[in-house]
Amino acid sequence: MVATLIALTLAAPPDLVKAQKLFDRAQYEKALKALGERCDDEMTRRPCERLRGFVMMALGDEGGARAAFVRWLAEEPEASLGPDVSPKLQALFGAVKREVLELRELTVEPLRLRAGESTWVFRVDKPEVELDGLALFVALPGRESFARVDLRREGDAYTGSASAPAEDGEARYYLVADLSGVPVASGSESAPRSLTVRLAGSAPPPPNGGETSPFDMPGLGAPVPAGDPLPGWALGAMIGGGVVVVAVGVTLALLLTGGSDPGQLEVTVTFRD
Repeated sequence: MVATLIALTLAAPPDLVKAQKLFDRAQYEKALKALGERCDDEMTRRPCERLRGFVMMALGDEGGARAAFVRWLAEEPEASLGPDVSPKLQALFGAVKREVLELRELTVEPLRLRAGESTWVFRVDKPEVELDGLALFVALPGRESFARVDLRREGDAYTGSASAPAEDGEARYYLVADLSGVPVASGSESAPRSLTVRLAGSAPPPPNGGETSPFDMPGLGAPVPAGDPLPGWALGAMIGGGVVVVAVGVTLALLLTGGSDPGQLEVTVTFRD
């Protein structure tokens, strides 16, 4: 019976009205006691964490205030403190909000796998905020369930690997960052992000709907590096063009001379390097 009463007492939601009145009277220790150890009640969790942040800051516990704001913003990232807030409290809240919003935008880089490869390596660019941990939950192409992949810090990124056959497709995933002991998610199992997976041999479709022209052939239309000799096809095209020019010149000369003696017409063709 005693154990049941203790359990009910611990499970009781915080008395927010009482805690707010105590806070307004600057009775911060009593206000904290009225809030209880944790803000576990789903209906009052957000206002409870907000008030806890104010109380902890008033008690000089900046770390406790920060943790309370992280828990609040993890559920309500667009929240604000409102007017009539001290600059110090506003600065702390603003810094925490930027960190939470950054973590909610974390993404995994697209994957390029080799055919026959069985190790998938995932990479996430390191955010500016320092984390206590980062986990990836991924459902590979054609699979419904999510598998956990713990990511580790390596230089400017977090990386991790999983074993599975390589295949094209779209994987689904979400990330959960540990910020001051509070989980902050990017995506969720019910609203996952999409991850593009391509095999190394896969290529994008050709331009123009697959239609080709002579200028799409290898070697045609490509710039020739300075100092390199001309390829054979280019030299042949230049010589052929020169012959055409000479032929046109001869024809015009014949037309202009009319019925004069053909022996009076002289054509000299000179080829130079």
